[in-house]
Amino acid sequence: MSFRASSIFIVFFICLIQSISAIHLRQDTLARVISLAQGKLNKNNPAITFPVIGQNTVLLSTKEAALKQNQRTWSPNKNFYLSMQEDGNLVLYTKDDKALWASGTYGKGTAPYTAIMQKDNNFVVYDSLNKALWSTNTFNEGKLGAYFAIQNDGNLGVYDGSDELLWTSEFDTPLF
Repeated sequence: MSFRASSIFIVFFICLIQSISAIHLRQDTLARVISLAQGKLNKNNPAITFPVIGQNTVLLSTKEAALKQNQRTWSPNKNFYLSMQEDGNLVLYTKDDKALWASGTYGKGTAPYTAIMQKDNNFVVYDSLNKALWSTNTFNEGKLGAYFAIQNDGNLGVYDGSDELLWTSEFDTPLF
């Protein structure tokens, strides 16, 4: 198969998967399939692709989007990334690996860990026993349909369904 034919096949495959995802696949599964097709999956800390809305990479509550242990996702400008570490800490880093903010959940609970944007508008870090280790405390605040944003300015935010800010890392004390 020629390079051009294989490129066309990859584009077709990605479009097909994106179409199917609108019906059946969970967002994190789709991102993993697309990353594999594009050859961009890092096995040590895979980058997970979430939708970009404006200047934010977002985890949507309508899909209960999750960032699982040893996964990361980047801001749209690729200057910042959020990592769910294997030690249980959710950490926001610069592209140069300087930590800016952390959930303070290092060594708490039982691995594996998951950070999830829930349908109730709360963003929570859970351990494998479904014990909440940290949250934004935005449970049932604002209009439903909230999303968690990794912003181009290096802040994290939870916005409700009408785009009102419910929580931001900018005013949350960094916990290291």
